[in-house]
Amino acid sequence: MLYLDTETMGLSPEQGAELVEIAVIDDAGTVLFDSLVNPGRPIPPVLTTLHGITDAMVVDAMPADEARRLVLDLVRGHELVIYNAPFDIVFFPGIENAAAAIHCCMRRFSDEWPGRTWSEEQGGWKRQKLTVAAAHCGHQWAGTGPHRALADARACRTVWQWCEHQAVESAAV
Repeated sequence: MLYLDTETMGLSPEQGAELVEIAVIDDAGTVLFDSLVNPGRPIPPVLTTLHGITDAMVVDAMPADEARRLVLDLVRGHELVIYNAPFDIVFFPGIENAAAAIHCCMRRFSDEWPGRTWSEEQGGWKRQKLTVAAAHCGHQWAGTGPHRALADARACRTVWQWCEHQAVESAAV
């Protein structure tokens, strides 16, 4: 199982957004990929405020297309867990064919969280932010804290492993 997270300069590539950071870790927490990405255009200041990634930080980073290609090669044949999979996968055309499977950790956590509430708007259990899920699962943020790719990939791993533990406990009852 691999865990992927990104930081971007917007909500979707169709709206001109691009990757600015990518991290991939494995089940043991080993960092397999952790890189800033040069989006080829300025990062909106409002997003720099959120994730702390500046234009100066990415000026010498690898281009987004190169980073995408490396990540696709890395995840090929592996199961992939992404906290908000529908958001992240649009930045990686072909990832659904490369990965053995893609799991949305946000959806799974929202389905298993004891504090869940129904959302008519979402047509299911209300989705929870990664920070909420990580806090519930006892994740300890290290380094930069949330909203950096490696920190968020680690938090996603904690949440997924909590969900896996809940599934084992439920099956044992």
